[in-house]
Amino acid sequence: MPVSVPTQFNNKTVIIEPIPDFQFKICAIAKSINKCENGKTVCKILNYNCNSILLKKGTRIGRIVEPADITSCVAYKDQTQIQAEELPSVKIEQSRENLEQFLKEYGFQISPDLTIDQRYELLTLLYSYKDVFARSLRDIKTYPNYELDLEVISSRKAFRRQYKLNVQDAETAEAQIAEMKAIGVVETADSAEFNSPLFLVGKKDGSKRLVVDLRLIIALIKPQLVSLPIVSEMLNDILSSKPKYLSVCDLRSGYWQITMAKSARHLTAFTSPVTGRRLQFTRCPFGLNNSPAAMLQILTTLFAGRGQTDNIWIYIRILLGLVNVLVRSVSTEHCSLAHTDYLC
Repeated sequence: MPVSVPTQFNNKTVIIEPIPDFQFKICAIAKSINKCENGKTVCKILNYNCNSILLKKGTRIGRIVEPADITSCVAYKDQTQIQAEELPSVKIEQSRENLEQFLKEYGFQISPDLTIDQRYELLTLLYSYKDVFARSLRDIKTYPNYELDLEVISSRKAFRRQYKLNVQDAETAEAQIAEMKAIGVVETADSAEFNSPLFLVGKKDGSKRLVVDLRLIIALIKPQLVSLPIVSEMLNDILSSKPKYLSVCDLRSGYWQITMAKSARHLTAFTSPVTGRRLQFTRCPFGLNNSPAAMLQILTTLFAGRGQTDNIWIYIRILLGLVNVLVRSVSTEHCSLAHTDYLC
C-alpha cells in the first residue's frame, strides 16, 4: 500500500520496520528496504483476519531507519492503488428466517434479554463463522502445526488389566470407542508393552465420558511444565476493564484437536472392556498430564500479542484434564454468547 513518509527522507533509501505496539494488533507490517520519493513510498501489509479491514488515513504503522550502506535497491512501481472503499463487498445478507433455522440446527442458547436487532446481529456474526462450530465429533479438526510427543524417562513398562465394568457402562464405553475409531481419535494398537484401564466419568448433562486411567504412564514420562493462568488474577483483570458483555467459548473435546506423535501413541494403549481389542490414541487423550500443557501452548501461540489488548483471556480448568475454556471479555456493543459446547 502507498504510505506517506517525512519529506526529509525524499530520494533516500530507507528501511521500514514495524512498530511493536502496532504489529499484529490489526494487521502485520513487513520489514523492507524502500526508496522514498515526493514524501511517499510503499509498505507491505498483511491482513491475517478473515474479514476486510480499513486503515484510517494518518495511522502510524511503521518506523523508518536509515541504513549504513545499501548495495542495491530496485524501485517498486505501484500501478493499482485500489482504495479501500472501492473494494467489492462479499458480505451476503441472510434473512431472519434463515438465521433462525441456523440457530435451531446448531442449538445455540442465546440470552432472551437481547433486543431483536441485537439477536439478528449476533446470529449474523455466528452464521459468518459457522464452519468453526463442531456439531458432532466428526466435525472436529486437528491443529496442523503441532504434535504432542512424550519423553520416556524410565525403562519400566506399565501394563494394567482392564477394570470390570457393569453391563451398561461396558456398552457405553464400547459405543464411544467405536465412534472414536470411526473419526480417527484412536487406532488399533501395534504394541503390547503398555496398557491402561478405562472408566467413565459423569458429565453435567447426564451423559458419561470415557477416560483412560493413564497414571502409570504419567509416572514414566517427563512432564511438560507450563505456567497455568491464575483464575483469580484473571478475574481481577477482566473486572478492571468493566466489560459490558462477557463471552465464554469452550473447545469441544479440545484435546482431540491435538495430534499425538506416532512415536508416543503406543504409550496410550488400552483395551476394550467388551471385545478385548487393543487400541491407542492418535489424538491427545483426556487424563494425560501433558495434554493441558499442549493445549495451553497452542492457544497462547494462536493468540500471541492479543491478550488484554483485544480483551481475550485463556484459562484451563483442570478436572481430570477434562475442560479447556477460552474466555473473551467484550466491552463494546457486541452481544454475549451463552452456549459454549462447540469448537471455537
